[in-house]
Amino acid sequence: MHRHPQKPALLLCGVLSAFASTAFAEQASPNKEPLSKGYDESFQTGEIPKPNTPDMDPENVSEDEIAPDRSPDSNPMNDPSLDMEPRNFRVGATAALTLPHMLNFAVETLIRKDFSVSANYGNVSRSLSNVDVTLRHADIRLRWFPYETPFFVGLALGQHQLTGELDRNVTEPTSKQTVGAHGKLVASANYVAPHVGWFSVWDSGFIVGLDIGYLLPASPKSKFTASFKNPPAGTESALEETSEFKNLKTDLEDAAKKHASKPTPFASLLRFGWMF
Repeated sequence: MHRHPQKPALLLCGVLSAFASTAFAEQASPNKEPLSKGYDESFQTGEIPKPNTPDMDPENVSEDEIAPDRSPDSNPMNDPSLDMEPRNFRVGATAALTLPHMLNFAVETLIRKDFSVSANYGNVSRSLSNVDVTLRHADIRLRWFPYETPFFVGLALGQHQLTGELDRNVTEPTSKQTVGAHGKLVASANYVAPHVGWFSVWDSGFIVGLDIGYLLPASPKSKFTASFKNPPAGTESALEETSEFKNLKTDLEDAAKKHASKPTPFASLLRFGWMF
């Protein structure tokens, strides 16, 4: 019987080869454990791990998880189209039907979202009790919006002037001659007008508003002048003493008291305009 001394050596080599193959396979195989949130499989290959993109749905992501550059309040390019906050300063113009001044035109400025200033002017002519009247006014109006709504509390500071003109026939008492008389009265007064109202500016710039208050005149003054058409010589003093002339003067003074120097309701019945 022959002996084979190489068999133990061959057997030992086979065991070592199998062990080495198993170790190499375990080192090369991917890690099967679950990955932590925010990392992909590059962690296993030795590359730099990359965080997964967070879900930007506000219902699924907390406020702390939103990246600073994705925050809704950020505006890195300073683009006005991205800024949804209302502008603090705006300028526009309005027109309104008013009492007692009939017509009002204004330059409007919105200084802040809770405060505005306007410069107002009006000039209208009409007939009141057979008296031709021209009513002119100018004022500054301040509005405060206490609740950040269109409701406001306002104050107007200004001056108005009434000019009344009237023609009458006057009979000279001595000669019984009829003479044409023309009377003119200019009355003016400063005033303050506290008021409340609604002043709404739409996103497009369209303005609609109304207000109501009370006008309180101060420091009224008036000047009356008269002239006669072709009066007889030396009769002007006598004409001024006639009842017709006195009635002419009284009618003008009554119109002035009613519309220039008497407290009266103050209102803008309808105001429209545009603000830029």
